[in-house]
Amino acid sequence: MNVRYRVELSQAERCELTAMLSKGKRAARKLKRAQILPQPLGYSHALWEVVVDTLKRSANPLDRTANRDALKAINLNTLVGPIKFSGAPHPNICKTPIFGGQWVKGEKWPFDLKIVDNSVSKLVQPEGKLKLLTWS
Repeated sequence: MNVRYRVELSQAERCELTAMLSKGKRAARKLKRAQILPQPLGYSHALWEVVVDTLKRSANPLDRTANRDALKAINLNTLVGPIKFSGAPHPNICKTPIFGGQWVKGEKWPFDLKIVDNSVSKLVQPEGKLKLLTWS
């Protein structure tokens, strides 16, 4: 079994988890499928920002060489941070910060994405702790 996150549960959360698991295999499978997954939404959005910027700056959007040159010269601030393929750590590579997030009940919207883990990059402080979510 791959353990990605270690979560500390309160006594009430332990009781709730035990109750959910005691309902049989079907409930346990449902709980297993509801495990916390990485939220790559920001990276998907940033990819489109890179594509649009590359095509805007390309000398000819229908020419692969022009698109390659425009992509190589990109220097763009995106939703996930700056994207620049020239320079460190190696040409044609861009490093972006990674954080662990969890969707929680929102204040203004139905759900908000909160940063719960910054062990890889300390640029942003966690907004909360990783919580066990109940699914009904």
